[in-house]
Amino acid sequence: MGKKIRFNKLGGEIEFSYIFESADILSLEIQNKCRRQGIATTLILNMENFLKKNGVSFIFLEVRKNNMPTLKLYQKLNFKIIAIRKGYYSSPKDDAIIMKKNINFI
Repeated sequence: MGKKIRFNKLGGEIEFSYIFESADILSLEIQNKCRRQGIATTLILNMENFLKKNGVSFIFLEVRKNNMPTLKLYQKLNFKIIAIRKGYYSSPKDDAIIMKKNINFI
C-alpha cells in the first residue's frame, strides 16, 4: 500500500497517493470563491515537485468527461488522455477520462 498525502493551500486542497514510481491524484478541491486564482495549479505543481523528490515518474488521475474546466487545467499542465471509462461516475452519470503525466524524464 502506498503513502497517502494531502497538501492544503488557503482555498484548496489536493489529495494523492504514491508507491514506487507511480502516483494517483485522489481529489482536487477548490472553494468556489477561490477558483480561477491559480490555486489548483499551485497545488498540482507543489505535488509534482514533492513526487519528483520521492522518485515518482508517473501521475495518474480520473476526471469527469463533462468537467471541462478541470479537464482543460490538466491538459494545460501536460496531462495526456490515455483512456475513457464508460459510466464510471454516478449522480450524475458520467464517463471518466483517465489521464497520465510523466514527471521524471530520463
